[in-house]
Formats: sequence, structure tokens, C-alpha cells
Amino acid sequence: MLKKTLTPMRRKFLTSLFDFLSTNSALPVAFRVFASDVIRKQILQSHAKAFSGLLCPVTWISQNQSQVFSLQVQAFSGAAVESVKRQGAIVGCRFVDEDAEYFQLSFAPDDLSADNSQQAAAAFNKSRNILSRFRPRFRKRRKNLAVYA
Repeated sequence: MLKKTLTPMRRKFLTSLFDFLSTNSALPVAFRVFASDVIRKQILQSHAKAFSGLLCPVTWISQNQSQVFSLQVQAFSGAAVESVKRQGAIVGCRFVDEDAEYFQLSFAPDDLSADNSQQAAAAFNKSRNILSRFRPRFRKRRKNLAVYA
């Protein structure tokens, strides 16, 4: 039976994950947690220092009746990672290598009651506004271009 609390095994898994990232000089560029509100609070209490040091936003997805606990982490090493902020809040991160400048944005739509097309348009507009201060240059000569949402 699945537990609705942060069990010792889950706590140890999180500790091992943060230790692995630190040991390998890897920084998360996307961090998603699927858990109940009870587990979210326990995670933040037991791993407050690790979460407060993240340069990327954490996406918390929860249903209070759910027993699901899952993590999705994308990490990057080998170059500096910096936070991207909007109105003082971390909304993504940026990193650069010899080939390109990368942005990983993560935010919820401003109006969750809007229909899908309105939410999509608002997300693209918000992304454009966030990225405009970095003045990214897109070059035609690039053959391989990847866009991740």
C-alpha cells in the first residue's frame, strides 16, 4: 500500500538525489514533484536547505487524496546555470555552452479558468516577455534546434 507521508525510504531517496547532484556538480534545470500537500510540507521541512538553494523553479503538482509520489529532475553540469526571474520570482533558468544559449522556463498560466487556446497564447506571450530581456539570437545556420516545453 502506498503511503501519504514522507516515509524514511522517500526521505533517503531525496537525500541521495541531492547528494548525487552535489557530488557530480550538477544543477537541476527542471524539478517537478508529484505529491500530496502533506508530503510537500514534509519535504520542504526535511530538505529546506537543498530546495532553497535551487536555481530553477520547483513545480509542485498535488491532489490531496492522491497517494502518488513521483519526481522528475533534469540536471545539467559543465557550465554555469543562472536563475531567470520575473517580478522577483524564479520562473526558469539559463545556461550557455559553446554551441547555444538555453532557457528552461516553468510557470503556470495566469488565468487557470481561461480555455486552452487562451492559456497557450498567454504562455507564449509571457515566455516572449521573459526572454526579451536576454535578447536571444536565433541563427539560421543551426541545423539542430530543440525546444522543450
